[in-house]
Amino acid sequence: MNRDYAKRALDFLADMIRFKSYSGTPAEGELARFVVERMQRLGLEAFTQEVKPRRMNAIGIWHGTGGGKSLLFKGLPRESA
Repeated sequence: MNRDYAKRALDFLADMIRFKSYSGTPAEGELARFVVERMQRLGLEAFTQEVKPRRMNAIGIWHGTGGGKSLLFKGLPRESA
C-alpha cells in the first residue's frame, strides 16, 4: 500500500472513530450515513438500511462492467462481550 492510500485510510478511520456509534444510539445512524456518503463519492450506489429500530447498515454496490461473478463483502464490528 503506498503512503497516500495508507494516509487516506487512516484519515477515514479517524473520521469514523469520532462518532460515538454504540449499538442502537443515534450516532449509529449518523455513522452509517457518513459511510454511505463516502461510498457515493467513490462512485458506488450506496444507501442505509434500518434492520431494527435505531439499527442501521450502510450498503454499497459497485457495479462491474465485465458480466462476471459477484462478490459480497460483509463487515461487522466486534461488540464487547
